[in-house]
Formats: sequence, C-alpha cells, structure tokens
Amino acid sequence: MVVAGPDDIWVGGEEVPGSPIYDTPSPLLAQWNGTSWTAASVPVSYGTVPSLTAAPDGQPAWAAVAPYGAVNALVQRATPS
Repeated sequence: MVVAGPDDIWVGGEEVPGSPIYDTPSPLLAQWNGTSWTAASVPVSYGTVPSLTAAPDGQPAWAAVAPYGAVNALVQRATPS
C-alpha cells in the first residue's frame, strides 16, 4: 500500500475469480481517490502486484508486476483506468 494523501491511496495484490486451486490469479492494482476505488490497468493478465512505491516526484505509485514463474518483474507507473 502507498498512501500519498487522504485522497490518493494505492493498493496491489492479486484477484482469483474462482477456486485458488484451479484458477490463475490476475494482478490487481487500485487507487482510492477519497470517494471510491478505481482499478488501474496492469499490462499482464496473470500474476500479482507484490510491490508498490511512491514515485520520487510524489506522483502516483510505481508497481512491480510479477507473472507467476517469471524471473523478471515488470515495473510500471500506476495510473487509474
């Protein structure tokens, strides 16, 4: 979780639509704008968002997206969809 302010909170993780035994988790990244949560786009369809950090300029968070079984993670600037 990254808290940039009361109206700028970012969370990441994974979402499993059915049974965790049989379904592949999808990465989940969302922002709280002080009123509601908004999903942010993630450039992969499976995996997790294990790490978030604030950008040096105080703008929205950066997220590491790690597809399962991958050696490398993708790092992307998080922006609401």
